Amino acid sequence: MNVGGGDGTLAIIVWPTYVGAAGQHGAEPADNDDYERGQITWLVNAAGEPYGHAQILVPPGVYTDLCYFHHPRSPLMIGYQHLAQPFDFRVAGVINVEHITKADFTQVVTPNGFRLPLAQVGKG
Repeated sequence: MNVGGGDGTLAIIVWPTYVGAAGQHGAEPADNDDYERGQITWLVNAAGEPYGHAQILVPPGVYTDLCYFHHPRSPLMIGYQHLAQPFDFRVAGVINVEHITKADFTQVVTPNGFRLPLAQVGKG
């Protein structure tokens, strides 16, 4: 039985599944019981483009970046987005992240901690 007959390349994009918030020094408040990364719910718009939304539970503090991950607790960050204006929480609260798109992953983090624009990923 022939199920294809042609050669080709399979390419996939693995989108992040969690988003967190980082403070002024680039660290998440991961050891705080009031903190929890938000699981991203992905949808597809009429043009076939994926977009997502999530809720991040945060303790009091100032948050300057959104951080993207594949795991709810792993420290391996796959991308981040610097916020135009920081969130300043005086009490524990929720950051609602709406309409997450590929454009939001402005930079990725390399294993040695360097942040690269997505345009440089995959280039020598």
